[in-house]
Amino acid sequence: MANKLPYYHFDNWAEYLTLTLAENIARCHLGRNSVEKVKISVKKADNWPVDFKVILDNNLVAPCNAHKQANVDASYAIDYIYTPNSKIPRLAKEIDPAGELMTKNARVLDKAFYADAWVLEGTNGIASLLRKLALRSTAKLLNKQLHHQGVEISEQFSVQYRDEDNYLSFSYEGIKQELTQLLKLYGNNKEIKKLAAQLYFKRPENRAWFMRL
Repeated sequence: MANKLPYYHFDNWAEYLTLTLAENIARCHLGRNSVEKVKISVKKADNWPVDFKVILDNNLVAPCNAHKQANVDASYAIDYIYTPNSKIPRLAKEIDPAGELMTKNARVLDKAFYADAWVLEGTNGIASLLRKLALRSTAKLLNKQLHHQGVEISEQFSVQYRDEDNYLSFSYEGIKQELTQLLKLYGNNKEIKKLAAQLYFKRPENRAWFMRL
């Protein structure tokens, strides 16, 4: 059987992250307490979230199973248990088959195609903004997934992202505005935009949303 073409599929990736994080949290020792906050660490060298910490409603940090070694700040490395369909590289400098395929196909349509605007290698490009939107979606979906898995969550439940320096906030309207501005610069070729929609999203409704930007 031929290998499937590599895609980022940020919508599918967000769902995968949600399931993975919920599984990691469910394996922590929660006792009779509710989960009040989940802190997720992302790093500039990684495209994928790295560590997580569970704060309970009694303000204590939930320990994980005995075999997992805690970090200095009492967080734990995220175990990516399942095989993802998304081909987003784990590391920012890792080989990117999905981005390379997009670039190859796009340059057939436009020899002046500017890859950094579209693939994850560019830190401020369209793909990077959609990665942030996927992380935002994960934070929104985690509440329901934890509830589905029988994990008690408090009424004040929240998800917080942090990089090496700061807490991160992903505003939907802000990201959408930045995407719209970039697409005005680089998205005039509709065929290239269609290629990008296929690279970025699995679900037809999300591809249609992107094409409308």
